[in-house]
Amino acid sequence: MRGFGNVTECSMRTVASGMPSEFNPTPAEGCDARAEEDLHVFPSCTLRQVLTKMGDCAASYQAKFPYTDRAACASEVDMVFKCYGQVAHECSSGRCPTIFDEMPGAREKLNTMRDWSFGVDGLDSALSNMIATNIVNDTTGYKEMMLEAACSAPGEIPAFLTMLPEMMNSSAMAAMFDESTLALFAAIPCSEEYYNKIGEAYMNVGTGFYSAMTHEGVCEAFNEYKSTVSRAFIAECDLMGFSSEMFADVLPMEAQPFAETVIRAMTIWGEFFVSYNLPGCNKISANYTTSCVTGDRIFMNGTVMQDNTVNSLCPNLSDMCMKYDYTVRSGDDTVRVIGGACRDPAQLYNCEHISNYTQRRGFGSIRSCSVSACGGSYCNDLEATPATGCSLIKANHDVQLFPGCSAQETMATFYACYEQFYMDFPYETQDQCRNQQRGMMQCLSRSYTKCLSGRCPTVLDQIPGMRSSYPMVLDLMYNVSSIEEVVERMWAQHLVDEATGNMIIEYVNMMACPEKMDLPTMIEECLKNLNMTMISQWLVSMDINIVELQAAMPCSMKYYTSIAAAYQSMIGEFFTAKDRSDMCSAYDTYFGLVTASFNENCDPSKFEAFLKVLMPESLHELVPYVMQACEYIGKSFYENPTLPMCSGDSTDGGHTDGGHAHIEVKCDHLYASKSKCGMKKAWLCDYAKWKADFLGNWLQDYANYKSDNMMEVDMENMPPCYRMSDYKNLCRNGARKMECFQIPIINCPMCYCNDHEYNDLSDLTSYWRDDYRMWQKFFTAYRKSYNSGSSHSHEETCDV
Repeated sequence: MRGFGNVTECSMRTVASGMPSEFNPTPAEGCDARAEEDLHVFPSCTLRQVLTKMGDCAASYQAKFPYTDRAACASEVDMVFKCYGQVAHECSSGRCPTIFDEMPGAREKLNTMRDWSFGVDGLDSALSNMIATNIVNDTTGYKEMMLEAACSAPGEIPAFLTMLPEMMNSSAMAAMFDESTLALFAAIPCSEEYYNKIGEAYMNVGTGFYSAMTHEGVCEAFNEYKSTVSRAFIAECDLMGFSSEMFADVLPMEAQPFAETVIRAMTIWGEFFVSYNLPGCNKISANYTTSCVTGDRIFMNGTVMQDNTVNSLCPNLSDMCMKYDYTVRSGDDTVRVIGGACRDPAQLYNCEHISNYTQRRGFGSIRSCSVSACGGSYCNDLEATPATGCSLIKANHDVQLFPGCSAQETMATFYACYEQFYMDFPYETQDQCRNQQRGMMQCLSRSYTKCLSGRCPTVLDQIPGMRSSYPMVLDLMYNVSSIEEVVERMWAQHLVDEATGNMIIEYVNMMACPEKMDLPTMIEECLKNLNMTMISQWLVSMDINIVELQAAMPCSMKYYTSIAAAYQSMIGEFFTAKDRSDMCSAYDTYFGLVTASFNENCDPSKFEAFLKVLMPESLHELVPYVMQACEYIGKSFYENPTLPMCSGDSTDGGHTDGGHAHIEVKCDHLYASKSKCGMKKAWLCDYAKWKADFLGNWLQDYANYKSDNMMEVDMENMPPCYRMSDYKNLCRNGARKMECFQIPIINCPMCYCNDHEYNDLSDLTSYWRDDYRMWQKFFTAYRKSYNSGSSHSHEETCDV
């Protein structure tokens, strides 16, 4: 019946469940090599692979829609189902475990899936195999219904589309699920308006898809759908609330692994949705500006070394799309650069400009070159390379801010550069400061290269000119160690004139390494020169209504004047500080004043209205993105109330007793882990807990006891103190994860990583040995002091 062949021998017997059987399954092989960050939904395919393969199957059909020839369309549909059959057989074959193996009957369904896929070469065989494998009993009318949906004539709306509104109303949807499933949906941190918006968007894309007379119309419908759904997600969902914890109240503890799986599946689907582009369509476009392919594809001796080509929104509607293709000979190597850019018509360049620039930069001599420019979106034949492995929504409540960095990674990366410079600030001499400034510029250069490289979509891509500017910034900042090098490249690209470039150099160097006595004057002059009239004129030139802007201001003018005064005072104290502790104290005061002023003079609920007045209407869809970014920045500021390498006065989870902060380090939640990583973290947490309990809390209690009983400790027996600078780079995830406290009696700083992620465990061992020696020496001194104090108390009494 199925064409498998003739059966010559057959035997079958039934074995009761749980009883021993002579049949032993063959062990799985090669499963450890699979990507652990993915979901293994089939023995031979992950979720990402399934989505990609299924998309590839439909690519040819989708690229040619709409069809005027129904027979040609039906042939494409046959090819889609033939491909689906091949994917089904490939993915369901094999012995590797899947995430569904614990579900009764799930593994057996793979046999049915393989059976269905056998011999599928089109729609007819796919439907007949559904009956043969008992998936359905009857497929009458299926083919006609599917071809009506897949091959409608241009402009013809299929009948099923008119039934969708009734099927998608809230009552009908609720009837499809039980209460527990609805509770899971309710736990997702999105408003009801989100579901209304995506439902409406789905209806609109269906109507637009079938109404389109050309493929360009299909692309416009799909791009609008994708844009609408993305905006709805940002506007109506709490991005920081997406984690497995959101199901804590609706799932029992034993089902928590399921919650984590759901979050991973949502993340992978989001990654696919963001990176997916309907075949034959340009990915990103807007009716208020030009869109071009921008970035470079660089070949070294014929091998692709770097590819940052992406579809980008240009700054202006008048911008033209440039394409360049040139080859440079550098030593024994041949470097070919193919790329594109958005360019103002008045600033177009040619091969002579490229040749002059490459020689000025020392890249080598041009061997071949071609440059062209055209008007209109995606008007040349340059194609962007699709992004892979991307997701707008990241783990730990994060978002993709730049192509190579999430929001949290961006803050941590750049913060580390400034932390490195300001760790020992202020410097005794200008030479010391300049050396450290060069180190900071090198660090910033690496940070820009890391964060702006790559092709991943970001939450900022809808801002005109944002994504298209990255190649220029990368070129300006690549491998630099001074602002002079950056300005030299700006001159080479004719971005600034000589006077402006020299002014940039002067002000950057003065801000980084000013003379101590000059800085307060400089700050005063900057504030004095902040001409509000000039700012008002600039706002008016941007068609911003000043009256509406003032009415929508989320903070009163007192807020801005108070934080300016606080900043000026802090900077002045920085450069008159005698030591690091004075600087720490100055920042603590500044942080307190800014926090108090915000709480007193600002209304966060007005922020959205303020942005909508400040930003042109064409960019209002970006307001949720801007608010999300501001939330990250604010959260970063308020959760880190001290300068780098300054020990805070309080510790999370601690309490005070007699003015001393008692530190609590909680490790119980780590003990349940069975993984190597979890057990390592539990051990490191115990180590941090010992530090806090003994070197922090108990020593303070002992210090109080010692004072009450007039006991002394010989300080010569104490080990030397660590300095705060010794803890530099202790934590793998940056200084913001470092918690510090002062060890009583000897007043030494002691630090640990609150996420228990350390950069170098070998260095940690040396810390542990030193801590052990400190405890051993101290305990010896403590026993001597205790014995001395005990005998002393027998011989004398205190009469006051």
